[in-house]
Amino acid sequence: MTGPKKKRCRKTKVQLDYFQLCALRGIVSSYGNRKEVPTLGKILAAAKHELNYRGGKESLRLILLNKLGIKFKKCEKKNKKPPEQNIQPIQQIPNVITHPPMQPVKPVENQYIYNNMMPQVPPVSY
Repeated sequence: MTGPKKKRCRKTKVQLDYFQLCALRGIVSSYGNRKEVPTLGKILAAAKHELNYRGGKESLRLILLNKLGIKFKKCEKKNKKPPEQNIQPIQQIPNVITHPPMQPVKPVENQYIYNNMMPQVPPVSY
C-alpha cells in the first residue's frame, strides 16, 4: 500500500495570448447580449470557428475558469420530465374581509385616551 502523493501541476496544452483571451471573453459576452445560455459546447464551436482553437472541451473549461474567471452552473437536462403535480381547485377568497365594528371608548375621570395606551416608564436620571 502507498500513501497519498503530491498532486502534480499540469500545464495546459493550448496556450492563448492576450488577444485570444479577449476574443474568447467577447464570445461569451455575445451570448449574454443575445440572451442565450452560453454552454461549453456553443462556446467551443464558436472558438473553433473564429479563433481556430485546437483544444478540447475540458481545456476550454479550465481556461475559462482559471484565466477569465467564468464559472459554469449545472443546468437541468432537457430529457428530464417534470414531476407531475396534483392541481387542486383553489377556493374563492372573498375580496373584502369584514371586521366587527369597534365600540367607542369613553374617557374616565378627565383623562385622555392616550394616557392609558402609553406604557408606564420610570423616570431616568443622567
